Amino acid sequence: MDDSFRWIGPNVAATGALGKEEYLAAARFFDLRSAFPDLEYRAHDFRIDDDEPLTVRFTARTVGTMRGELRLRTETMPPNGKRLRCPPEAISMTFDENTGKLTKMCSGFTME
Repeated sequence: MDDSFRWIGPNVAATGALGKEEYLAAARFFDLRSAFPDLEYRAHDFRIDDDEPLTVRFTARTVGTMRGELRLRTETMPPNGKRLRCPPEAISMTFDENTGKLTKMCSGFTME
């Protein structure tokens, strides 16, 4: 992941994007793997963008079973054993031509 990395998603504050450190901190905070130990992103339909050859686009449908606590912004939900099945999500990842490092990721946009 490049130091200039930015994440763009539907729930980003007024800035419109999270930088590398903010994104990694959010991932550590929510810790989805602890809440959903069998979490699968089920990514498929990978394709290189014809107009942006450094961008890969794909679809994912996240599934998992809530077997651990889920930490949210203002509360923590206890494990409930329920199965999570998210709608298909459009994701794109853009890479630096020279280093091959990830510079931008757009995710969180459902297709339903």
